[in-house]
Amino acid sequence: MVFLSDPEIEIVPEIDDRSPTIWTTVSCIAIGCLMFQDGDSDFRLLSGKGVEIELASILSIHDQLNLVFDGSIESPNRSLSMSTSEGKTLLRADIATTNTQVRIWTSHPIEPEMVLIVLG
Repeated sequence: MVFLSDPEIEIVPEIDDRSPTIWTTVSCIAIGCLMFQDGDSDFRLLSGKGVEIELASILSIHDQLNLVFDGSIESPNRSLSMSTSEGKTLLRADIATTNTQVRIWTSHPIEPEMVLIVLG
């Protein structure tokens, strides 16, 4: 599981057994991924200029991806990071707003091999 949040403010959502494995609060999105014995999940984070063109290109190649989340997250420090449950930062993005639109596509509703996150 990974968490997308403002690195300074993270109110972790309550995790249950629903599918798809996306849980949210106003400041944190928890995203389920492959169990460690099954391999690694490929995470991609898109933001900034040209994101829609890059998104269209990825979706045309990876037709198994399904939109599982379309919402927003509070980002008062104008930064979002993706971190593990152990607190290790995997990705970080500086953003222009204090409330960021987030769209997430996954290759599987429970244990995705690929997770695509688009900011803005």
